[in-house]
Amino acid sequence: MTWLFSVLLAADVSGASIVEAAREPLRYETLSEPADTSRANGEDALAQYRRAPRKDEGLLLAVRALLNTGEMDDAWDLVEDHPAPSTTHAFFKAKLEAINANLAISGSLGKLKWAKRLRSHCANQVSNVPDDEDALECLAKFHARAPSIAGGDKAVSQTSLAALERLNAPRAKLVAAELVFREDPDAARALVDDAMGFGDVYDPGLLQAAMVYGYFKDWDEAQAVLARIPEGSELSGMRHYQMGKLAAEHGEKLSEGEQALLTFLTSQTRHLGVDFRGPAHWRLGQIFVHKERYGLANQAFKAALRYNPKLKQAKKDLKKLRALRDKQG
Repeated sequence: MTWLFSVLLAADVSGASIVEAAREPLRYETLSEPADTSRANGEDALAQYRRAPRKDEGLLLAVRALLNTGEMDDAWDLVEDHPAPSTTHAFFKAKLEAINANLAISGSLGKLKWAKRLRSHCANQVSNVPDDEDALECLAKFHARAPSIAGGDKAVSQTSLAALERLNAPRAKLVAAELVFREDPDAARALVDDAMGFGDVYDPGLLQAAMVYGYFKDWDEAQAVLARIPEGSELSGMRHYQMGKLAAEHGEKLSEGEQALLTFLTSQTRHLGVDFRGPAHWRLGQIFVHKERYGLANQAFKAALRYNPKLKQAKKDLKKLRALRDKQG
């Protein structure tokens, strides 16, 4: 099964600069990456949770800490053992993130099990809290993408999307844009344009909008959208990664993309249990290839594979780079 998805979290937005002005440009040759503190942070979060195990907010922080250290099974066990599970939004998000993380790493048979858990969890939340936007988005995406064997139902997707639109019109438009993007990019662009006309747009939606604008190479729009994600947001680092990703994919705005990825690598590189450090180095390698800086590209691709040996595309790009350099002598 190839239908993988996750439900990102909403946050308040305000104006901010996408890549803060620096006195001197960052350089890959002198890049200093911070030590990974996720395990120490995780131990702190777990200790705090155990001191007050009935607090759903503490559960959420503890689950995220476990996901950030790759302990997916432990994160799920923590949710399952949580005393008196409730319908609070914190508990819903904790369980949602644990399910999505396990879904992402499961094989074909495992995906079916976790997908059914995802459907049930989001449906139960909507039954108990009909105005939970995260749960409605979860159902809209699940039923649009999941096969019938996992319980996918296009009608439920449309019903959930309509309910979300009544609560949050721009968010519903951005979810719809994500769902139709592969089949009809122009329709997705129109939906994004409509959504961006609203003043209050949730941060994950802004990342999605930037992706669409990047597809059409509308760089001013992409940068303006990413600039709406504030530094204090959970996604403040991902806005830098997204800009670099767009530059690498399209071979444009290369210097800006390079600086964005270098900025990303000097801060937190984990997001909802996924470490984007390897992909960031890979994208930098692609930018260096575009710039014909093949020595740095070679270093970046190797670094990507050190951080993530399973990054197949980085292996392919490294192989292509070696063939190119051999051809040039």
